[in-house]
Amino acid sequence: MDMKQLAAEYRASGEACRSRAAFLERELRHRRKEGRISALETMRLRRRIGMLRGMARDCAGTAAYLENYYRGGPSFEQYI
Repeated sequence: MDMKQLAAEYRASGEACRSRAAFLERELRHRRKEGRISALETMRLRRRIGMLRGMARDCAGTAAYLENYYRGGPSFEQYI
């Protein structure tokens, strides 16, 4: 596996995290609209959504870093 393939896998993982976070956001809105979610469940879902967003951001940054690894470009922190 080369760096481009690894970067593609990171991008796919990031997209899966973004997709799951979007699904949970829709679920949260739907359950709140119907009034069938407790404050504790709301807090837990929001935390989970936040974690997924962070994971998606990290995956995108890692993918960008790997795509440019051999160019000797900027450090990893600049991609996040």
